[in-house]
Amino acid sequence: MKDTIKLGVNIPLFVIGTLVVGFGAFIGIIGIWGYFARGIISPEWIKISHGHIAWWGVLVLIASVILPSLNVKSWFKSIVLIGTALAPLVWGVGFYLYYARDISAAMYLLPISEAVLFIILLAVALVASGFRLSFITTEEVTKGRFELITNIEIPRRIFIVPTIVAILGVLVGFYITSTFRVAHKPIEPAALVQFHTHTVILSASAVIMLLLLRILNVEDRVFNIAVRISQVALPLVFLGLLLFNIAKIHSLVWVIPAGIYYLLPIAVFLASIGLIKSKPVDIPYHPAMKTS
Repeated sequence: MKDTIKLGVNIPLFVIGTLVVGFGAFIGIIGIWGYFARGIISPEWIKISHGHIAWWGVLVLIASVILPSLNVKSWFKSIVLIGTALAPLVWGVGFYLYYARDISAAMYLLPISEAVLFIILLAVALVASGFRLSFITTEEVTKGRFELITNIEIPRRIFIVPTIVAILGVLVGFYITSTFRVAHKPIEPAALVQFHTHTVILSASAVIMLLLLRILNVEDRVFNIAVRISQVALPLVFLGLLLFNIAKIHSLVWVIPAGIYYLLPIAVFLASIGLIKSKPVDIPYHPAMKTS
């Protein structure tokens, strides 16, 4: 297995990811409209489902640009398409029915749909990281009918640390749901929510920033520094949030590592405006990509 993969796009999965983000945004718009038009404070189901579904869409979009060059079987790609399309929809409907309509049976839709989506995205992340999963991986990459693959190569190592930290963040989310949400208890400590959301969001964002730096074709030295920043900052954010929640240490214990992470989006911005030097690249649309 090569140490790099090529960026591309699985068009149906990209469309699904966009629709999932839109679904989450639409739920948020309902909350905003309810407040400004009728003075209704957004209920908990809108606040939670809006953010979760939208960020799941972001994860699906990330998967859509790495799936084409992964050496996985065609049936698995079909499972990815079906699972990522249905799981967020089923979860969103189930969440509404359970929390807004008090239909207790809908509670079972939540862990099932979450588990399906988690397993699918985890499998994609593990294969992208270089792990061989014998039941879904193949020796050669087979490009699908609705897939495009570019010449932009990404080191597999950039996915390893974000995947591990994101998994830990998701497990914290499962703990919150099983211990507090299901029992309708207040979350204690309240910062457990940050523990769950920040680890996953920063991990996903770090991958996006590294992909953008590679697309912008920065020098290898700059890219390697950015990878090191992600590999150091993300575990420190997780550890800091753990200490913040358990040992009640000052929030600086995780805020400082988060500040280190924010060097990545700054680097992307500087590269996009030319203040960080890029290597020459023979791609006609590259200037337009930098502008976007």
